[in-house]
Amino acid sequence: MSTDIRESKPRNIPDVGLAEPADGRANLRDEQIELTRRRILDAVVRILAENVADLSVEAVARESGVSRPTIYRHFRTKRDMVDAVGRLYADRIGTSDAASATTLDELLEHVPGIFARYEQLEPELRAAAMSSQTRDAAVRYRADRLQFSRRMIDSHVDGLPAADRERLAQITTLLMSSATLRSIQHYLDLSPEEAGELVVWTIRRLVGERKGGST
Repeated sequence: MSTDIRESKPRNIPDVGLAEPADGRANLRDEQIELTRRRILDAVVRILAENVADLSVEAVARESGVSRPTIYRHFRTKRDMVDAVGRLYADRIGTSDAASATTLDELLEHVPGIFARYEQLEPELRAAAMSSQTRDAAVRYRADRLQFSRRMIDSHVDGLPAADRERLAQITTLLMSSATLRSIQHYLDLSPEEAGELVVWTIRRLVGERKGGST
């Protein structure tokens, strides 16, 4: 007579190692949460790349295949979604790393790489970053970028009149923008690396002249 092998295991010995450890379940849950968030964010990028007049949660739900309640658990408002695209863009091109600079020299070291990575961006993310809604979000942080440039200038020059320091901060902010890169490529046909080197040279020259007291 055949024997059922299930009866051969003593009933009073617990299974060992079959249950997933608690930390393993937590890691899996975290991965699933991150994957869902990324699905939502990728959908937002695709929608913004079309430069829609208004970003709706309904459109994001359709594009991502994620329910509205789940979307709201990750992003409480449409502004949060647009801001997340801005942070993704900053991470991809390296401006997030550049923000850790404490001196102008450290900041300028990042410029050629930032321009090069901008050129390598996925077309959809670049289009999303240029959409009207993302540009509106960038305006909200304009003061922060300008204040950062002021700190960089102040770390490099002493004794300049406040008006001169402000002009240097303004031109530094402008020269390091993606709009400047696009203009340089359009008018001068330079590579991103060459454009970055030109921007670095220009800023150093301007700051050096003002630091030396030239007018």
